[in-house]
Amino acid sequence: WAYACAYPSSEHRKAHLPSWTHMYNWHRPHGSLKSKTPISRLSLNRDNLLSIHS
Repeated sequence: WAYACAYPSSEHRKAHLPSWTHMYNWHRPHGSLKSKTPISRLSLNRDNLLSIHS
């Protein structure tokens, strides 16, 4: 994530980390998980707030 694009400063890069981590874990299909997202490995149920995420 840190070298995927040119950031104007380290602070700007640091500020972008939470949104990148969210995308990586919640929305990016992973080849070794049969195109499922990394968060899908947690097997969350409907009672867990994380499973309601959009």
